Amino acid sequence: MRVHAWQVALCLLFSFSVYARPLETLIDSSRETVLEVASGRLKQSPALREGKRYTQIRLKGFEHKSEPGAPEIPYLTARVLIPPGMDFQYTVEELARPKRLSLRNEIAFAQKLPVHATDRFASREVKAYERTYGESTVEVEEIGYAASDKIAFLKIWPVRYDPMNAALIVRPKFRIHVAFVPDRSEGRAPISDTRNSLARYIVVNPKRAPKRQNNSRVDLLIAHKGYQLDLFRWIEFKLSRGRKVREYYVEGKSAQEIKQIIQTEYQSAEPPTETILVGNPALIPSFHGSGENYWTDYDYQLLGNDSIPDIALGRVPAANSEELRNFIDKAIAREVEPRDVRQILLTAGEDTSFGCPQNVTKVGENVKAQASDVVLTKRYRTDVGTSEVIAGYNANPNLIVYDGHGDREGMQEIPLTLSSLNKLINSAFPIIFDIACLNANWSSSANWVNFTTGVLFQSVHGAAGIMSSGGSGDGHKFFRDIGDIMGKARKNLANDTKMNEVAQVILAAKILNGQQDRAFWNYYGDPASSVWEASY
Repeated sequence: MRVHAWQVALCLLFSFSVYARPLETLIDSSRETVLEVASGRLKQSPALREGKRYTQIRLKGFEHKSEPGAPEIPYLTARVLIPPGMDFQYTVEELARPKRLSLRNEIAFAQKLPVHATDRFASREVKAYERTYGESTVEVEEIGYAASDKIAFLKIWPVRYDPMNAALIVRPKFRIHVAFVPDRSEGRAPISDTRNSLARYIVVNPKRAPKRQNNSRVDLLIAHKGYQLDLFRWIEFKLSRGRKVREYYVEGKSAQEIKQIIQTEYQSAEPPTETILVGNPALIPSFHGSGENYWTDYDYQLLGNDSIPDIALGRVPAANSEELRNFIDKAIAREVEPRDVRQILLTAGEDTSFGCPQNVTKVGENVKAQASDVVLTKRYRTDVGTSEVIAGYNANPNLIVYDGHGDREGMQEIPLTLSSLNKLINSAFPIIFDIACLNANWSSSANWVNFTTGVLFQSVHGAAGIMSSGGSGDGHKFFRDIGDIMGKARKNLANDTKMNEVAQVILAAKILNGQQDRAFWNYYGDPASSVWEASY
C-alpha cells in the first residue's frame, strides 16, 4: 500500500458516509428517488508538477482520485438500487446558476508515485487534457447486479472542466431525479433470490433494500479431493452449528470449470451464502491477475456479465494436510473459545510520507463511529518498537489492521515476517486486514510460500483469517469502507447477522470500490468467520 504525501490530504476528505453532506436523498417514493447535490466552496491552491505551475482544486466531501496523468476533478459516486423488474431514467434540475471561474493555470494532474520505483512519478497525459470532464452532470458508469440487487453506478460531476479552453464551470446546487420504469430486457440476477442482498450498506436509497432472510446459511465448499478426509471435522462442526454444507471435491479442473460449479449453485432454489475454496492455486486454480498480482480469485466472484462482484468468497490456500489441519484448529477455536470482540489492534509503519499511520487511524475511527464500544489499541512504529507491536498481537485482539510497506515475506516495517512468526504466542485467533503490498503474492509459482500462508497455517498461534494483497496498490479508501461497514454490522447485529460474516463485509466494500481493490485483495480463511459475535 503506497500513497504520496499530497494524496493523503485528499483521501482524508472522503469516507463511506460522504453522502451526509454533498449528496442527500430527499425523496424515495415508489416511482422515483431524488438526490440533491450541493458542491460547497471550491478551494484552489497552487501545485507544482514537473517544474510547471498548476492549480489544484478541492471540494470537501468529494472524491478527487483520477488516473495518473489525468486532471484531478471532483466528483461523487452514487449507487442507486433499482427495484426488481424495473429500469431507470434520470433528469437533472439546476437549483442555482452555474458559475464560471477563471484559472490562471491548468488543473493539476494525478502524480501517483509508483510503489517500487520511488524515483519515478506519473507524468502528464496529453490525451487526458484533450477531453472535457463533467460535460454531462451525471454519467452512468455501469448498471449491473451486486449479489442479487440491480444497481446503477452513477458518477456525478459538480464542475465542468474544459482544458483546451481553460474553462471551469461550477454547479453550486442541483437535483437528480431518478425515475423507475418497467424493464423490457430479459436479464436476470446471477443469484436466484434476495438472501444475498447487501444493498442497504452500499446504496443511497437503502429503504428499497429487501428484508433479509437470516434462516438460511449455506456454505459451498470446493476442495481438492486429497483433502476430503481432512475436512470431515470442520464440516461436522459447521453442521453442528446449524449451517448447511454443499461439498465438491475436484482434481484437474480448470478455474473456468470450477466457476461453472459456482454459477450453477447460485442459481439453485437455495443459493449459497458464501463459497470456500480449499487448496492453494496449484490445487484449486486461480485466475491470472495483472502485473505482479499474479493470482487472484476476483473472477470467481463475478457471476454476471459485468465487473461488479456478486458473491462472498474465501480461500484456504493449504499446500498439504498439515497446513489445513492447523487452519481448521484456529477457525473452530475462533468461534467457540472466549475472545474480547471489542479489541482492535491498529498497526502502522514508520513511513508517514505515504500516509500509513493516518490511514489506519481513520480505519479504526470508521469502526468506532458506528460501534462506540470497540477499544482501539495503536501500535505504530513511529511511536513504539517492534517488541511492543508483537506484544499487541500477543494480547489477543479480535481484529488487526496493518498499513505499511511489505513484500511476500511479510510486514517489513514492523518487521513481522516469515522468519519471525515464532514471536507470535497468541492464544486467541484474530482476523487481519492487511494493506501492505505483496503479502499474498505467489509470483509465477502457485506453490509459493508467502506471509499470508505463513500466518494462516502457523501451528497453535497466528491468525484465523487474513485479507491481503497479491500486488502493489492504493487501498486506503477500500479499507476505510471496510471499517465503516464492520462498525455498521456490529451496530445492526441483532437483526442482521449475515453481515457479521467477514466475507460479506469485504464483498460490500469491494462493490463500493474499483477494479484494483476488487482484484488485488483477497480473503484467506473461512468466509463465514465472525467479525464480532460467533455467527455459527
